[in-house]
Amino acid sequence: MAGGWKGGTICPTAWALDSEPDKESRVAVLDGEKSNPTGGVFLEADARGYTLWGELAFRLGGMHAFHAFVDSDRQRKAPSPARIRELFEDCTALILVDR
Repeated sequence: MAGGWKGGTICPTAWALDSEPDKESRVAVLDGEKSNPTGGVFLEADARGYTLWGELAFRLGGMHAFHAFVDSDRQRKAPSPARIRELFEDCTALILVDR
């Protein structure tokens, strides 16, 4: 159900994601059971995410953010803390992870 919610409609009202009016609110829903480090998870066009980090980048920032994470995603390694911080510099976020 949360995957269908839009960051600018239901969530800010329900969870106060809009507490910083100069920042965009974003929602990322990740399903750990569907993650596939071997074959990847289809994200968009020809893009596949191989780790939850790659999928998280895509869900929060689209293809631009995904490309910033693509090297660590393909190597199946966690990105650096600095790279992760970049995802949240210009937004508030709600991240839901199931299994």
